[in-house]
Amino acid sequence: MTLKIRKTEIIGLYPRGLKIEEIAEQLFVLPSTIEFHRSKLFERIGIKNIIEAISYIITNNLL
Repeated sequence: MTLKIRKTEIIGLYPRGLKIEEIAEQLFVLPSTIEFHRSKLFERIGIKNIIEAISYIITNNLL
């Protein structure tokens, strides 16, 4: 699985209101892995927090 696919999976779970630990459990990875992917994704698309991430997801029809 590529990082791009994994990052898409991770960001797709945020609008459901899941905590990092819950996302990690669903994807069978460590919470630190989720945090790593999240920070890289936020950096790449120029956002600073989860509210901006959810707005980005909705605006760009990523659900």
